[in-house]
Amino acid sequence: TTFGGPDQVTLTPGDANDSGRVEITATATPISSPPLTFRNLGAGGSLTFADAGAADTLIYLGTAGDDQFGVDAAGVVTLNDQLPVNTPGVSQLILRGLGGDDTFSIAGDHPLDSIAVEGGNPSAGDVLEFIGSGAGAVGLDLAAQTVTEAGLGTVAYSGIARIGSVTRPKRPKK
Repeated sequence: TTFGGPDQVTLTPGDANDSGRVEITATATPISSPPLTFRNLGAGGSLTFADAGAADTLIYLGTAGDDQFGVDAAGVVTLNDQLPVNTPGVSQLILRGLGGDDTFSIAGDHPLDSIAVEGGNPSAGDVLEFIGSGAGAVGLDLAAQTVTEAGLGTVAYSGIARIGSVTRPKRPKK
């Protein structure tokens, strides 16, 4: 996804769960590629943003309705019933809830350098669920508006009404 350096990639979901639009802008020089519109990728499809430098920023836009965002321990991003998004070329992820009451479920052991969660309007019902892996302590800094699992990438938040944190039990080694 690169013009020769870090890029800003914006993903807008389409009306169908296997459709959307991708816009790429180089951050070093404000050069934009023509927007890429996709559709009919099929129920088993997925999107992958790969870049050898893994230095891109992905902005994933929500909808005007109530959205369910998710980021798992492998860095796979989900939004409602849209196709999963793989992020091996992404270092920073921004999830923008836009309208509706949105829920953001983020694995504490995600592989990204940072995630920013933006609740949108109205923010009165937006929720951040932070799921710790059990490998390290989970820290919540209300002043900085961040939550982190020790030694892992930070999750910053704004426009969030409620934050919940759970920890997956650590499995014993065999």
